[in-house]
Amino acid sequence: MSKKRAIEILRDYHDAWSSGDIERGCSFYAKNLVVHMGGTHPVLSRDFHGAKDFLEGWVNKVAAYTDKWITGGEAGHDEVIAESDDAILIMVHEIWSRGDKRVRTDRLAAYRFENEEIVECWFSDMRQAEVDSFFAGIQ
Repeated sequence: MSKKRAIEILRDYHDAWSSGDIERGCSFYAKNLVVHMGGTHPVLSRDFHGAKDFLEGWVNKVAAYTDKWITGGEAGHDEVIAESDDAILIMVHEIWSRGDKRVRTDRLAAYRFENEEIVECWFSDMRQAEVDSFFAGIQ
């Protein structure tokens, strides 16, 4: 797969998630997907195996806990840091709010591809302690 195609796939993937189209967002995942979520949170910081595990164990919990979740736009647009035919490293910008609490993060997101599908992701927040503290209420 070319670098150009990898970037196209990732752009479409992020467009799906940014628009709230979870089904379309998950359509980019390979069946053997592994998501490595950094941090020290007892529930959210772990390896997720498969789209269902990632959705149920991270995405749905974060969505239910927050009043607002912004990716891109007001939070800032994704920036490509490094790219190859099989992997891309980007900086993603997100804002979460709950009541009067709000946290903004810059997240390093690395994606590895096989057969034009995302097979592995690594996420690490630049403000990891703030993010873990914000989500402390998730059990």
